[in-house]
Amino acid sequence: GLDVPPARVIILEEDLDIAPDFFDYFAAVAPLLDTDRELLAASAWNDNGQIGLARDPERLVRSDFFPGLGWMMTASAWKELGPKWPLAYWDDWLREPAQRRGRDFF
Repeated sequence: GLDVPPARVIILEEDLDIAPDFFDYFAAVAPLLDTDRELLAASAWNDNGQIGLARDPERLVRSDFFPGLGWMMTASAWKELGPKWPLAYWDDWLREPAQRRGRDFF
């Protein structure tokens, strides 16, 4: 067992290749996720984050749309959602108001 329970959970889709700065990014946004109760998760995926589309690689954008793929949430959010996690279409499920409860994503 763990002496200290984990503070956060990282979830990856099985076919995702992570970027070299994947864990650095999550380490940087973890304090925001831990303290802002209006956030549900931080995603490492951005459909518009490609070269030629993103203008500022250091800009952090808040959204009400869950982008999925590779993301991190607090352990308390996982305790809330994990027991009712669906077997399929979980990304659509997580976008529903009943799960989001007004919370945003990075």
